[in-house]
Amino acid sequence: MNQKINSLNKLVLHPQFNETINELNRLNIKLPRHPTDIEMNFRLEIFPDNGEFVTTIEEIKNYNLDSKKGETLSKNNLVISAYDESLNKFSSLEGSAVLISHSQVLHHTNDYLPSNFLTFYFYTRSKAYAEKSKFIKYSKEAETDSKKDYAKDRTDFIVNNTPKNSIIFIDGPLIGKQMSSYTIELNDKLLKNDIIP
Repeated sequence: MNQKINSLNKLVLHPQFNETINELNRLNIKLPRHPTDIEMNFRLEIFPDNGEFVTTIEEIKNYNLDSKKGETLSKNNLVISAYDESLNKFSSLEGSAVLISHSQVLHHTNDYLPSNFLTFYFYTRSKAYAEKSKFIKYSKEAETDSKKDYAKDRTDFIVNNTPKNSIIFIDGPLIGKQMSSYTIELNDKLLKNDIIP
């Protein structure tokens, strides 16, 4: 596990990060200096107001909590980490560029170890641009496709950078629109590695 922990503390660029930027320059696609205001919106609009799909997973009652158990657990080399992301979107006439910084911080013995994964995608409705470069993505629904890429990248990053037998806090929705299946998949992969999300 120490080898896995020591391999954190890094910045990784998506394998096509530089190539995508180079292709935008080659095709003379200009992006604005400042990002567009955007929010990853995963509202619960697909679920009925009556809560028909909501079920309890345990009995609703008071639970006696013992902070000493948590203290004992934390002294047994419990590894805790946290994940969040930052997103910037740049809109142009030719399409939209989406830059995401996936960040995870691991609480280690005497320090915090950060890991970052930067992704950069360009989505266009123009088949002409998409046919000129394998790094430019043709998309009729850029927002939906960018969310799918985000979810896949998030899952890969978290699964590959979270030490086994640990706890990870993940900022973001558990269920909502396109994210539900991706979140369930992420949860399953983490639990198979004895990681509590």
